Amino acid sequence: MIILKNLWNRRGKCAWLFIELIVVTCIAWYILDPALVNMADASLPLGYDADRLVIIEVASLPEADARYDSIANHDDTRADNMNRMLAKIRNYGGVEQLSAQSSGNILNSQGIAIEDMHADVPNDSLAKGVNTISFISGQHYFETYGIKSVQGSPTVEELSARSYTPFTEVVVTEDFANIFWPGENAVGKKFYRGKGDSREDINVVGVVGNFRYQTFNRTNCAIFQAYDYTFPRAAFSIAVRLEPGVSPHEWADKFRPWAVKEMVTGNYYVKSVTPFDNIIAETEYSFGVTAERRTAWLLAAFFLINLVLGVLGSFYLQTRRRIGEMGVHRAFGARSRNIFAMLMGEGIVLATIAFIIGDILYLQYAIKNGLAFGMGNNHMYNLIDTWVSHFWQHFAIVSAIVYAIILICVVIGTWLPARRVSRINAVDALRDE
Repeated sequence: MIILKNLWNRRGKCAWLFIELIVVTCIAWYILDPALVNMADASLPLGYDADRLVIIEVASLPEADARYDSIANHDDTRADNMNRMLAKIRNYGGVEQLSAQSSGNILNSQGIAIEDMHADVPNDSLAKGVNTISFISGQHYFETYGIKSVQGSPTVEELSARSYTPFTEVVVTEDFANIFWPGENAVGKKFYRGKGDSREDINVVGVVGNFRYQTFNRTNCAIFQAYDYTFPRAAFSIAVRLEPGVSPHEWADKFRPWAVKEMVTGNYYVKSVTPFDNIIAETEYSFGVTAERRTAWLLAAFFLINLVLGVLGSFYLQTRRRIGEMGVHRAFGARSRNIFAMLMGEGIVLATIAFIIGDILYLQYAIKNGLAFGMGNNHMYNLIDTWVSHFWQHFAIVSAIVYAIILICVVIGTWLPARRVSRINAVDALRDE
């Protein structure tokens, strides 16, 4: 009560600090919210081990090339040459596992296929934005990417090796299964794409752990289906998982010159060798995520620096100007710790009240315009359950962070001069005044 009374008695001198803190709260919310959401999305686990992956792009020699072999262009010969190329890479040092696949179906690549799915269950709902990923059976696809199966499902080795009926037998992620069959084992369940005459029934033959197709999409819903077209093609890619401790960048640098000399097999040759983190970076850049994150983080950093300097400086000067007043308190017998506690308390209470008002003001804006949601594509998907997706939880978390930052600045700005002011001799303080 004494602190509130002191603030009220000094309301004319504190008004500009109070208004400044309200404005700072609103600006902090507006700038920090996108940065915090981007940071939260970037910290979500991918759901598979991307640290030891390298993607090799394989292409075919053009007919004009002197090394071109017309016989090697036949389907059977292509298949033999593809297997020979895979064997060469598998025997190359540092390789743990590999899988051939279509170039357009690399995880975290720029290409993405989205379909709507339905199921004849009581909680039937539209599963919008389900990622459809194609793979080749028998190619150790799941093991290479480090995707794990869940309890009650065949192992990933079994899922990779089995023969699939194209489009009608698929592997789904755990979150996708929970949309239609929450709490149940989805293996053996059915769902469908299309409606009416175009309805196509699909059988679930396996369930794997959740993963995110792209780093900036907040979803785990996906299905894996085997290719239904002739493979190998004239061009394809090979995902390579390296042994523990092997650097993808160092491995790629050594493999490239070796591949130029040793890897031409039939008409196939190695076109590029790319560490997986480079693919992630290229995709993020292509979708504008890199620029969006950099802008959000740079603005947040710039604002925080100015916030610290501005608020800290304002409270520092305001506290220093009260030397004479504190000298009077000292003359009437006030102890140093009482003066210090009073100055600190006033700063904290002033900051807290201003924050509450600023927070309420920003809440009106947030209710009308929404809170930061991260990458725009997230609206297309069934999102995983995070604090970003829940309005009040989102608002509470960012509010707490904004309050903590403001409070830290106020405490530091008050604490530094308050120590000196609280210890000053009464005579010296009154002389300075």
